[in-house]
Amino acid sequence: MSLADFIESDLAGLIDDWAEYALAVSQEDSDLSESQLRDSAAEIRTAIADDMRNMQSVLQQESDKDISRVAQYISKLAERPFSYNGFIVSRMLDTPGS
Repeated sequence: MSLADFIESDLAGLIDDWAEYALAVSQEDSDLSESQLRDSAAEIRTAIADDMRNMQSVLQQESDKDISRVAQYISKLAERPFSYNGFIVSRMLDTPGS
């Protein structure tokens, strides 16, 4: 079974899980109702499944490869120490909780 098939066959369960999670993490910060979250989840997952079923053009494939290469390069750079105004900095990217 492909991922697109799984999304389509278990759409209701995926929406239930997403709505429950979204409501739990955004208790007070969300302007969306549960119904709006569920509608959004359905639209997003249906679009993802549809997109997975469409073939990419050669240009899209090359673009994706380029983006992946840039992301890998940035990730490698972030692991190296670097100097800024004479100070050695051990990480370029700060992540929450680190």
